[in-house]
Amino acid sequence: MLRQFLPESEFILDSALDGVAGLQAVGANRPDIILLDLIMPRLDGFGVIEKLRDDPQTRDLPRYCHQRQRLDSSRITRLRSRRLSHE
Repeated sequence: MLRQFLPESEFILDSALDGVAGLQAVGANRPDIILLDLIMPRLDGFGVIEKLRDDPQTRDLPRYCHQRQRLDSSRITRLRSRRLSHE
């Protein structure tokens, strides 16, 4: 979906099918920003954020979280608590 809005002539885009593959891609080639879906197989976006924050090399990497469905209150609380606990 994002490829429709971000033309590759202006941006270099890379994608991963799940959170584990996404973390591997970040380790292989550090991006300028991560566009992250919160609901993914194998490792969800919350887990990806946690692992990025635990690593000094990726702690400050900008992230934009996207979710197609409305988040329930427990997931909103989980996202906020992880954001606040590492700032």
